[in-house]
Amino acid sequence: MAEVDRNVAVLLYDGFTALDAVGPYEVLCRVPGVTVTMVAEKAGRVRRDGAGHAARRGVRPRPAL
Repeated sequence: MAEVDRNVAVLLYDGFTALDAVGPYEVLCRVPGVTVTMVAEKAGRVRRDGAGHAARRGVRPRPAL
């Protein structure tokens, strides 16, 4: 089976729990051929359950089922 590069998006939204984003990121970023990016509805800071994180602009991951 051929190896396929994948883009995975971790959705950030106002009030998200940091562990819900960081946990999947830490696991998936170690998978060969996988690129993990934090995304949000718009670029800028997103309030989490304590502080904020920044989302990158222009990232378009492919949906995977």
